[in-house]
Amino acid sequence: MPLLLDFASKPNYLHDNSVPTLDDLLMAASKMTEIRKGQAPGPISREEFGVRYRTSFRDPAFAPEKEAIERIEQIAWLAYADGRKSPITRKAGPGYADPDYDLSVDWIAAREAIDAAQAIQANPASPSKVLLVNGSTRNDGTCPGEISKTFRLATSMTEELEGQGMIVDTLDLSLVALNTVAGSTRARAVCPPRCPCATGPAVAIRTTRWVRLATG
Repeated sequence: MPLLLDFASKPNYLHDNSVPTLDDLLMAASKMTEIRKGQAPGPISREEFGVRYRTSFRDPAFAPEKEAIERIEQIAWLAYADGRKSPITRKAGPGYADPDYDLSVDWIAAREAIDAAQAIQANPASPSKVLLVNGSTRNDGTCPGEISKTFRLATSMTEELEGQGMIVDTLDLSLVALNTVAGSTRARAVCPPRCPCATGPAVAIRTTRWVRLATG
């Protein structure tokens, strides 16, 4: 909607009379915006944390290690309650605004990987690279039967593109489906118990980890 100034009919400076003075018009950008909150759920209680954490150990085979699991649960709770999102850090070093800042080693590794990929992408002599996404959430490890038709199509496309000299990265979303933790991915990685928090950075970290697994 265009901004229509009406200096002739002062003291209103907008055509809809919503700004009473010139100061209100010129200083609007400097006023504090009201921050709206309430979408994200709050922290869960210690009791709820324990319930969620122990769901990963319902198999009776864990019973002999009940006390050990309880000790680890307490450690996990303290990390959750203290908000320790980056437990392992090192100095950021050159290239950052504050080289002495204690930066997450995961963040640094991600940055280095991005820089390396950028260098390859910017090289005119490098081959074209294609990201192929298999959008099917099922595979032969999550559902009875054979591999999905989407996966077969993606495999065929990979062979065709590689035959043309391209590099193909495949993002297989069936490997990040929630019901694959104990299914199709079990041969690829031994995963620690699921993080008991349902939202926030921990989920982002877990998602990133699974995407890395899915892309190989």
